[in-house]
Amino acid sequence: SEEIKTLSIQLVVYPMLHASYHAGARSEFIDSTMPKSFVRDVLFHDGKILLCGDRLKVELLKMANILLEFIPERFQELGKDIVDFCMSLLKSEDALCKSWAYLVLCRHVCTMKASSKLILQIYGALIRSHQPEGKEIIRAALDLLIPAMGKQLSKPDWRKAIEFTNRIMFEEVNSIPQLAHIWRTAVSHADTYYDNRHQLVRYMINSLTRLGLPPNSPSENRLLSVSVVELVI
Repeated sequence: SEEIKTLSIQLVVYPMLHASYHAGARSEFIDSTMPKSFVRDVLFHDGKILLCGDRLKVELLKMANILLEFIPERFQELGKDIVDFCMSLLKSEDALCKSWAYLVLCRHVCTMKASSKLILQIYGALIRSHQPEGKEIIRAALDLLIPAMGKQLSKPDWRKAIEFTNRIMFEEVNSIPQLAHIWRTAVSHADTYYDNRHQLVRYMINSLTRLGLPPNSPSENRLLSVSVVELVI
């Protein structure tokens, strides 16, 4: 049943992969046919994306993520299929499923060449994703994506990303969670944003009073304000 498959991956398969790869055993139990079988026969069935519940999809996405992290060279010919599988989940109503789909897409961008259109599409969605559900996964996805953007995007395409970021800050100026999400990302990847700092500094300064000074401001936002000030200085 689907429940047995979900629990089997969650309690047996994924822990085995995680423990083995982090112990340095990269390929002892993965033969050359496994990646293709995983994508073509598990993520897909008869050429169509597997129809199953969100819980099973999350476990499959976790497997895809760790396999792409440790043996990306075996998935070079399967990149399009992985992207198609993940893209099909981005409209899911399950926040966890959607967040993991974005994480796998970002892992794909890091390990394989991706089009600038796809990269900008992913960035645009993630930089807007300030909801608390799945926020740690979204942050992990951005931590993968932004350094890759700095390496893979041309200067004109990187400017598009910065312009999009500025537009969100202008449109969502009164949304503290959105501003905090953007500034946390910028602070975490200051080196990547450095060349375009002049376009961001004014927004940083203007948002400080809303981000950290209100009496009901959470401690996380207060600490973030200090980091923003340090970055500006």
